[in-house]
Amino acid sequence: MHHRLAALALVFLTNFVFAPAARSADAQVPAFKEPPFVLPAPTELNRLKTAVIETNRGTIRFKLFPQEAPWHVANFKYRADKGLYKNVVFHIFHPDYIIQAGAAAPHPDASADYSLPAEFNQHQHLFGALGMARRADFANPERRSSGNQFHILLGDSSHMNGAFTVFGQAIEGLDVLEKLGLGDVVKNVTVYVTPD
Repeated sequence: MHHRLAALALVFLTNFVFAPAARSADAQVPAFKEPPFVLPAPTELNRLKTAVIETNRGTIRFKLFPQEAPWHVANFKYRADKGLYKNVVFHIFHPDYIIQAGAAAPHPDASADYSLPAEFNQHQHLFGALGMARRADFANPERRSSGNQFHILLGDSSHMNGAFTVFGQAIEGLDVLEKLGLGDVVKNVTVYVTPD
């Protein structure tokens, strides 16, 4: 009996760790896949300094943090370049707290089939902070970020520090951010590459 339990545990670990696309029926916890891109060299990443989110309410410009959150910044550019943020809806909105978007209709709250490693850093969850959503701790003890859904803070939220990754900060268009609400639309996202 003891050997049978050990074998079952090994099967569970194999399904969860080594075959990330599979789901473990025993745990009811979805597995994670790695991002579908290779992380660029630091010299290339450091050229990703700013991003612009165009919404139906106006444009917001963000300073990005490629040194502190390289996977998150690279992922934001990857998805923006593929047009995966065009015409997505802000499907979560809590006034003075947070607004979130990133997945396409008809399932605006769906997660991508891959995740990003947590990249907690010194940047705080303040008004205008740009971060990635994630699954709850019970399903995601490593606190890995969603591959697609991002949020913008509408108020200071220090309880999120060390629990979610911040990879940018709004520097222009704060008045636009204050106008956004449930059902507003991300028309496009552009991540700019600065010249050498």
